[in-house]
Amino acid sequence: MNEAACVCPLPDEKGPLPPAHDRVTEIPAPAAATNRLDRPVDVVLDHLLGPSDAPITLVEYGSYACPYCRAANERITEVRGQLGERLRYVFRHRPLIGSELARPAAELAECAADHAQFWEAHVTLMTRSATLTEGDLQAVAEQLGLTRLEAGRAGEIRARARARVEQDIESARASGVHYTPTFFINGRRYDGPWDESSFADAMLGTLGHRVRTAALSFAAWAPSAGGLHGTLAGIILAALIPTRPPPDLKTLAMQADTILVAEAERTREQLHRGPSTPALESLDAIFDRLESPADRLLRNAAPRSSYLVLPLFALANAGVAISPDVVGRHEMLMVAILVGLVVGKPLGFVLACALAVGIGLAEKPSVSAWQQMVGAGALAGVSFTMSLFIAGQAFPAAGDFAAAKIAVLAASLVSPLLGVAVLWRAPGSTAA
Repeated sequence: MNEAACVCPLPDEKGPLPPAHDRVTEIPAPAAATNRLDRPVDVVLDHLLGPSDAPITLVEYGSYACPYCRAANERITEVRGQLGERLRYVFRHRPLIGSELARPAAELAECAADHAQFWEAHVTLMTRSATLTEGDLQAVAEQLGLTRLEAGRAGEIRARARARVEQDIESARASGVHYTPTFFINGRRYDGPWDESSFADAMLGTLGHRVRTAALSFAAWAPSAGGLHGTLAGIILAALIPTRPPPDLKTLAMQADTILVAEAERTREQLHRGPSTPALESLDAIFDRLESPADRLLRNAAPRSSYLVLPLFALANAGVAISPDVVGRHEMLMVAILVGLVVGKPLGFVLACALAVGIGLAEKPSVSAWQQMVGAGALAGVSFTMSLFIAGQAFPAAGDFAAAKIAVLAASLVSPLLGVAVLWRAPGSTAA
């Protein structure tokens, strides 16, 4: 690294540490609302590992005092081993807010004479201790030969240090970085899971990564709008779903904790309400990684299946033929069935409850009103399978049975409307 980019905040063992106001990272201005890397990678200024012309660039904004950055360091090692020469990794400083050691550690790493020395210091600061300590900083200062510098020379480098780290902090702010670590893949912020498999898929833009997204869309579209038989759609979908390794629960829990802690810190900001959109997207991606394929398909298909496919399937299989001839010849039968379901059921429901309360067999909760009982009874008028079965046994004639099916369907449409209307107007509580 060229000398103009060197920074060193630490003196030798005989001198004091920098003043407290120099060692605590100030609270920065709010990050910009963007997901793009602001300040392109500079092969001279930035610290790179890997070929400078690699097709994949991973930029991390991190802090040596951040426990999540230290844990993510192992993920970076695994991904670099997997991608090899296809990946260049860039580390930029975003010192942890509130830590007395975060910024001094960042400036200390910048004291390296070249990139090789920087990465040696970087690894030492990340791995020497479970958490960053004063001893780690002193050990790296000795490793870089900084304790032998003259005071004047150390002050000169230290002035450059602040400017160099401040550049990264400003870049983090302009790039929309809210917490550490934050990663950018080829210039775009990565909000997905941090486990090795998801990381590698996102960086490679793998076929499996794209097919998973397409498969979920296909599952939601094919049985309804696509007109494809559900069984055939399921077979095609199963053939197209790629496998992937099990999620790394520890890494994903660490990522979720990082996001929640960062969002909790932001609640103190003025004109800030609720979690940010990037945080919600990241948490959603973590949930998606943890959710099994079967649960994911069920969640996406359940609303359409429950409220559209199943009712149409049941209606078609019940053979409800709405014909003016059937209605015209069986008016009284249809009225009787309609009244029995819409009026008889709620009436029987309420009378049975009143009788049980009257003879002491049951006790009505004080928080429940009788009007609520009537509304619940009205909802009970929704009938289909059992009512059609009873009607089939009671009316062997085809015309009578067809009229009964129409009446049951009509009652199943009227009863929920009546029940909702009654419950909507019911008081919240009343005395027994």
